[in-house]
Amino acid sequence: MVITIDGAGGTGKSSSAKLLAQKLGYLHLNSGTLYRWITYNALQQHLNLHDSDVLLSLAKKLDYQNIDQNMVQSPEVSDNVAQVAKIPSIRELVLEIQRQYAQDKDIVVEGRDIGTVVFPDAEYKFYFTASLDIRAKRRYEQLKKNGLEVDYAQIRQSIADRDKQDMEREHSPLRKADDAIEIPTDMITVEEGVDIILAEMQLLG
Repeated sequence: MVITIDGAGGTGKSSSAKLLAQKLGYLHLNSGTLYRWITYNALQQHLNLHDSDVLLSLAKKLDYQNIDQNMVQSPEVSDNVAQVAKIPSIRELVLEIQRQYAQDKDIVVEGRDIGTVVFPDAEYKFYFTASLDIRAKRRYEQLKKNGLEVDYAQIRQSIADRDKQDMEREHSPLRKADDAIEIPTDMITVEEGVDIILAEMQLLG
């Protein structure tokens, strides 16, 4: 079974997807981490982020089993990942990585186009929303917790810019799937969000 959770950055989809997978005994896949890993390595090698051929060549060589979770959350990666993620050839590659990984597995997959493009036939689809201020605060606190020096105003602007790029990109834009259940997360905890999902799946009780 495939369960998808889509939404913009900071809506709580990552924490919720991870907890949901733990509760169900499912695998968990964060598609955003894959794009961030490509971006991080491209920045480390000082590659041109507008050169799709160079980036695709890099992406095909990377090891996606051993991703440095702290490094891919850096502000520099956050500021540049949308540029990499909007490249059609990169999205096609990541799409195939996700489908191969999820084949014949029970899995929770999160991202921005999972229910609309990657797994359009998923058994359950959810779409998380939250205000920009709430999302910026969450991301700020997360990065501080990870020991990174960050600026709230810069994070808020970065998230706003990413929203714009994600929603306006031509290939696989961020949007709610027609059959996805929307969950506003401004006023709820991660645990409460997961309980809503389980209730919708009739697995809570």
